[in-house]
Amino acid sequence: MYLFVYVEEAHTQRKRAIRTENFKYIYALTNREVVCKYCGFIHEGVKELYCLKEDPQEFLNVVEKYPTVARELEEILEKWVHLLVSKVRRQTIGEKIQEIRKKLGFMYRENSTS
Repeated sequence: MYLFVYVEEAHTQRKRAIRTENFKYIYALTNREVVCKYCGFIHEGVKELYCLKEDPQEFLNVVEKYPTVARELEEILEKWVHLLVSKVRRQTIGEKIQEIRKKLGFMYRENSTS
């Protein structure tokens, strides 16, 4: 069983979310990105926290009731996003280096035997 589930939505609003067994925390990356692209309204808050045990339908935003939980989940999510972005950047840089080496004729065959 996984401890967390991470999601990002960027179609109508740009938000990230993290879900645990007990809570779901959602936040917009900026105040502008919380505005719905279809109607121009803000449907929920910039930060949302739902207690899934007490409110499985996610009707009641309890971010002000549990600010510590919200802060901790946001920190976990930000660390995960940072790790993911840095991994993608490393892969992209590595691929670029390989491309340059190939153009310069420095490609070596892997697993070659003499």
